[in-house]
Amino acid sequence: LKQAALEDGRITEEEAAILDNITGNLVEYVMALDKAWEDGIITSEEKSFLKKAREKIWDDAYDVVIKDNVISMDEERLMHALIKIVRHLEEMEM
Repeated sequence: LKQAALEDGRITEEEAAILDNITGNLVEYVMALDKAWEDGIITSEEKSFLKKAREKIWDDAYDVVIKDNVISMDEERLMHALIKIVRHLEEMEM
């Protein structure tokens, strides 16, 4: 994500806010995933919770991006990078 934000050589305040938001949600997600894998099995309830956590990562980042009603190229790059991360997180649950 940081690489996507730095593609133009700088990180704007909006990009920093997006990165902070995503980072906080990712930490929460990883903690939940670690807990789910403690017994070696992810139950349907845990899968449901993890799915909601992934959706929260996306939704919260999107809310920050559209706060000013403009999606810049940098923000678009960040969101595309986030899509890849969220898909990877889903794969880690299997």
